Amino acid sequence: MKPYTYLIGWSKHNKFYYGVRYAKGCSPNDLWKTYFTSSKRVSNLRVELGEPDIVQIRKTFTTKEKARLWEYNIIRRFGMISDERFLNCHDGGKDFMNKGGYSLPERSKEHCKKISESKIRRKWSEAQKKERSAKYSGEGNPRFNKKLTKEQKINLLEGQGKYRKFIINGVEYDLVCEAEEDLNIKGGTIKYRLNSDQYKWRDWRYLDDKRHYKYKEHPNTGRKRPDLAERNKSIESRERSRKNMLRYHHGN
Repeated sequence: MKPYTYLIGWSKHNKFYYGVRYAKGCSPNDLWKTYFTSSKRVSNLRVELGEPDIVQIRKTFTTKEKARLWEYNIIRRFGMISDERFLNCHDGGKDFMNKGGYSLPERSKEHCKKISESKIRRKWSEAQKKERSAKYSGEGNPRFNKKLTKEQKINLLEGQGKYRKFIINGVEYDLVCEAEEDLNIKGGTIKYRLNSDQYKWRDWRYLDDKRHYKYKEHPNTGRKRPDLAERNKSIESRERSRKNMLRYHHGN
């Protein structure tokens, strides 16, 4: 994870947005490739005016706390909330100041308790379970016959910080499911070989991985167990040489 602040802008229309990114697994390379800010105003302006001509990484940080504090200070210092040129609605700080210039009131203990109680898992009766199962199964399911696209899968993996490109025998893949279809191998086997440090799987690797192999030249670098006949011959030859050496010394 590498948090960062950024600036988005439409210079012809004099409209700008200053934001921060600190999600798990984030990187400055995500900006305007897989990450397009969380602002609804920015998304609406993209539809209205097209893509921005200014997309800049302003500063990177080691922790998300430093990144959020920097965003808060910059927005306050330049008065972006009250400036019509900027699309920022709030400063992202503790007071959460918005365009109207007021802070949101603190929640009371009773309010928090009601929210907590509303999130407690309901206990459904058997009749209710059967009713809901019949209602939402099959065509009633909102995801019925709908499959995630490749872009959606990649976005989900990026959000979880698990997206990693990999290469198998010279072919690059974005998803394990793609490799499963091409190679007719289960996903668990593919992941095992990608993470293995054995020399025979050297052509199965992640693009960002510098793998250290147990065997640098060949997997069978260890000594082979000799055949018993060969072993006896070597013992006999050593014994003969020892006797000859003793005979030679005693003879002298």
